[in-house]
Amino acid sequence: MIKGIGLLINVLSLFSLTKARDIAYKLFSTPRTGKIKKNQVPLFLSQSKRSSFAFNDLEIQCYQWNSERTDLPLVMLFHGWESNANRWEQMIDYLGDGYQYICVDSMGLGLSDGKNLSVIDYSRLIDYSLSTYQPNYVVSHSLSSFALLYQLAQRSYPFIEKVVLMGCLDRFQVVIDNYVGMLGYRTTLVKSLNAFLESLIHMSLSDYVSNQFIQKASNDVLIIHDRSDVVVELKECMTFHNIAKEKGIEVFYTDDLGHSMQDPIVFQKVLNYFKEK
Repeated sequence: MIKGIGLLINVLSLFSLTKARDIAYKLFSTPRTGKIKKNQVPLFLSQSKRSSFAFNDLEIQCYQWNSERTDLPLVMLFHGWESNANRWEQMIDYLGDGYQYICVDSMGLGLSDGKNLSVIDYSRLIDYSLSTYQPNYVVSHSLSSFALLYQLAQRSYPFIEKVVLMGCLDRFQVVIDNYVGMLGYRTTLVKSLNAFLESLIHMSLSDYVSNQFIQKASNDVLIIHDRSDVVVELKECMTFHNIAKEKGIEVFYTDDLGHSMQDPIVFQKVLNYFKEK
């Protein structure tokens, strides 16, 4: 089925490379799961203080807990690909009532508007969210970790005391290569897609890497990665992790938790990190 779709797009590229590229990019940036129906909001999210804000002509859904406790530190959490703010239920429950919490659904996911999600748009949404709410602590997972780290390398956020990057990929090119390999795109189409992506991020894909971003980020960072992660494989991240370690950043490894890392071991590590002076 997937290879069949790739074959059709390849055939189209023989007649119109631009149309085929646009379809390939749309397919690449369209989450298949992660949306929430308005009449099926999970209990955890329904118990929050819900609001929304406009971003790039889209309504972005926002959730807050303990917002009345303005004396408490504010933790902001960003979910990954094909996910939504509900993924943070276990961590927030574990961290407890000593913090305020705020989450957003990225465009195209949860209760937010849109059908597509690009990593550069997610970085811009993260920038807007950080600048608006000015959290003390930030936690991210998977694609949002990469998008957040890119943003931390672009500008300063002096109000952020600590950052947790969970399951963060290193080279975005690996994500693209996995996608085009799965669809079996022809070389000419792959080159066109790569060039289009570079026009969106305004840099070479060879520079769109966490191992460069971490060198420019000035915030206090904790990296958490599971050794058995099959979505973001550890071997792909070793250059990134080694450079982080050279900067004195802790890289905490877990075992057999997979990519989601929904486990008290992770939650306790984050809690301890927040409490460190």
